[in-house]
Amino acid sequence: TLDRAEARVRMLRLLARPPQGAADHAATLFAAARDPRLVQALQAGAEWATAQEQVLTRFTPAAPDLDPAPLRAGLARGVGSFLGRLFGPYRGASAQLQTLLVGPMPSAAADRLALADELVALRRLRRVLADDEAYLAATLGTDWRGERTPFARLAAVASWLGELDGCLPDGAAVVQALTDIPDPAAQGDALAAAVQDARAALARVRDRLDLDAEAAGLAGDAPIADWQAALSGMSDAPARYAEWADLARDAQVAG
Repeated sequence: TLDRAEARVRMLRLLARPPQGAADHAATLFAAARDPRLVQALQAGAEWATAQEQVLTRFTPAAPDLDPAPLRAGLARGVGSFLGRLFGPYRGASAQLQTLLVGPMPSAAADRLALADELVALRRLRRVLADDEAYLAATLGTDWRGERTPFARLAAVASWLGELDGCLPDGAAVVQALTDIPDPAAQGDALAAAVQDARAALARVRDRLDLDAEAAGLAGDAPIADWQAALSGMSDAPARYAEWADLARDAQVAG
């Protein structure tokens, strides 16, 4: 049917823009790709990995493992308070912050606090990921590599496979299609044009014959073969077309 042909157009256009690693990870991710939790968990991992990468441009590798709450509390005492910067925990927190930085420490208390806030935000993202670690380990199988898992890449593949849902039966079929279908974009465009031409042609036939498609049993996504059979019957007995059309309408009313 034309609707099925349009579904194939959609499949071909998706195959024309696979994300990086699609062929490598399709077999693992295909079955779970329709589960929203998978994409959400992978996206949480990707957000954490991006934040971790940014933090490590300013902090030593030991910094993400530190509980940042006491550090932040000490630095907060010095923001807006000259005496707070002279006495109490601020000085000790500043000394600790200095050991965690790979570059010079800013002089302003607010800037030091902002650095501590980066560690707090990173810790929060890591806790979100931790909630789904067991699920990801079970779902990803050999693709699970703990914190070294390529979360962003897998999230993109899982999301893409979700769009392919219903187009192909399993991950092996996805890999085969990526390998075997040459230039799926061109094939998709050609098929889309053919479907558009076919719909226009059928519309012209319906209008020219004043055909009630529903009465003739050709409504909706009727197979092209049904259209061919109906039109062939009309061409074989053109003198009886009006009678056939009236009978078809009467049958619809009677039904």
